[in-house]
Amino acid sequence: MEEYAHKELSHDIIGAGMKELNTLKPGLDERIYENALLIELRKRGHKVDQQRQFLVSYEGEGVVAADAYGLRRAGMDFFVSSAPICVIRG
Repeated sequence: MEEYAHKELSHDIIGAGMKELNTLKPGLDERIYENALLIELRKRGHKVDQQRQFLVSYEGEGVVAADAYGLRRAGMDFFVSSAPICVIRG
């Protein structure tokens, strides 16, 4: 079987996602699934940070839209057990 970084963690995150989707079923708002996944991951013993913000720059300039404070930030849905695994969005 192929080896890759965070293999066990990745499998646990996918399993948690499948459980919450099978429980809630499709058709709900994205935020509901996100909050349910947060609950499931914490039940599985993971430390989870939700909606963490971070600065993004290229060659010294911000590459995402500036927020109300003029900082160029992007958001990540989850950091799970200190690994940035889940969806990144600007």
